[in-house]
Amino acid sequence: MTQAQRVGRPAAAQGKVFKIALSNSYIGNKWRLEMENVFKAALGMEPYKSEVEGSVFNADNDVSKQSQQLSNLISQKPDAIIINAASPTGLNGIINQGAEDVFKAAPGIKVVNRYTGMWDSSTAERNTASILPSLPPIDGIWCQGGTDGVIKAFINVGRKLPPVAGEGENGFRRFMVGYNGHKVDGLSIGQ
Repeated sequence: MTQAQRVGRPAAAQGKVFKIALSNSYIGNKWRLEMENVFKAALGMEPYKSEVEGSVFNADNDVSKQSQQLSNLISQKPDAIIINAASPTGLNGIINQGAEDVFKAAPGIKVVNRYTGMWDSSTAERNTASILPSLPPIDGIWCQGGTDGVIKAFINVGRKLPPVAGEGENGFRRFMVGYNGHKVDGLSIGQ
C-alpha cells in the first residue's frame, strides 16, 4: 500500500491529537491481520478515538519499501511509529538514525555508552556489568532485548535503577511490577 490508510480520525478532540503510525511488513498471515484489526479497532474506541489519529502502512515484505515508508513517516514527525519489521536488521539504519535524531534534539540527553547484548539476558548482563563501573550515574536506559539482564547488572552492583525502555520480555515485565524486591519504571513494547 503506497498511501497510508487513515483510521480512527478524531471527531471532537479536546487537547492534543497524537499521530501514531503502524508500519507493518506484510499482511500475509492471520496474526498480522489480527494485529492490524486490533490497532484499527482501538482507534475506534475512546479514549483513542478522540486522542489519536492513526495510519497503517504495509510494505509487502519488501525491506526497501518499508525503509522508504519509514523515512517518509519520520519526516512527518509523528508522535509514535509502531514497527513490525520485514527484516531483523534491514531497518536498523533508519530506526537507529531516527532514535539518534530524537536524542540529539532533546536538550540534556547525553548518550554515555552503546554496546550489544545480542538480545540475550545473560550476554546483556555480562556486557553491562563490564562497563557499568566506568559510567556516570544513569538517568535512563533504552534497550533492544536482554533488558532484564541489564537490570540485573545494575542490581548486582547496587546502582539505582533508572527508568528503562525495553522489549516485551517476560523477565523485564516482571521487574516492572516488582520482582525479588526490585521494581523498575519503564516502557515495555514489542511485536
